[in-house]
Amino acid sequence: MHRSTATWLTIAVLLVLVLMTTATEEGRRNLPQVALLLLALGAIAAAVYVVGKSRERALSLEARRRDLRFSAKDPFATLREPFDLMRRTAGKAGHVANVCWGSWHELQVRAFDYEYTRGENSVRRYSCVMVAIPGGCRRSRSSPRTGSAGSPITSA
Repeated sequence: MHRSTATWLTIAVLLVLVLMTTATEEGRRNLPQVALLLLALGAIAAAVYVVGKSRERALSLEARRRDLRFSAKDPFATLREPFDLMRRTAGKAGHVANVCWGSWHELQVRAFDYEYTRGENSVRRYSCVMVAIPGGCRRSRSSPRTGSAGSPITSA
């Protein structure tokens, strides 16, 4: 589930709980405790939002400093690219954000954040870079190291 969807769903559930709580006399007596709980949850949600926005802002400034373009949302449909990480995680609710692109040292580059859901409560996040290599090259694939003898780049 996308983070903003989860946030709105949480807010809706909390509002329903508040309405249910105030429906009874005992619930109305406990309203100050419920309000305090909602305030604490709101503060946590605000902190998560600010942290996400500060990363977005930092990446936007860095892109500008390096004469690259920036978008908080993916303008390229990057999930459809023949990128090994996307293929391995296909169907796992992937999401691309904070995309920087343009020419850097005479190469066309695209950097982005990628996250996908793995299991019910597990989210994996990656910072990725794609580079267009002039003249092309053999198809290659990056993979995690498996130990000191493992290689991060293997030919396919």
